[in-house]
Amino acid sequence: MSKESDQNIKIYHQALQLMEQNSELRDAMYRNVADRVTLTTRFGLFMLIIIAISIYLLLKTLNSQVVHMLEGIETMNESFDSVSHNMMNIQQDMQNISTKTRNVTHIRSSTHEVANTLQGIHFSIANASNSIQKINEGMQYIDQSMYQVNQNIYPLSSNIFSISRDMYRISEPFDAFNSLFP
Repeated sequence: MSKESDQNIKIYHQALQLMEQNSELRDAMYRNVADRVTLTTRFGLFMLIIIAISIYLLLKTLNSQVVHMLEGIETMNESFDSVSHNMMNIQQDMQNISTKTRNVTHIRSSTHEVANTLQGIHFSIANASNSIQKINEGMQYIDQSMYQVNQNIYPLSSNIFSISRDMYRISEPFDAFNSLFP
């Protein structure tokens, strides 16, 4: 039995060694897994920290951009209000122009009437000018005739003056009789 027991002990020792090796391999495997898990966890935490910092910086940048965007939106609102006010002024101006242009047709028809009236006045003035020219020619004829009448009357006038002087001389003796008659 000794051989058998030696052999059993050897097998037992081999089994113990195999169990110890198995235990060491399992421990090494667990340590490798633990190291990998730890490394992966650390790397994951490091990545989460980088992502958190990136998100923080992104949110901070976005916040500053939102502030600029809000200022831009306020400026745009003011510009839109100004544009709206200007459009209202333009609309009022267009209504005023429309009102004024409605009167243009009346003015145009009145202008045509005035032009026709002025043309009639022009023709009337031209006719009056022709009539005045004819009257002027007639007056020149009358002037010439009066000149001739004056030329003819002048000798009569001197004859009448002579007759009047002679009548005065003749009437002098009768002046004494005039005082007698009331």
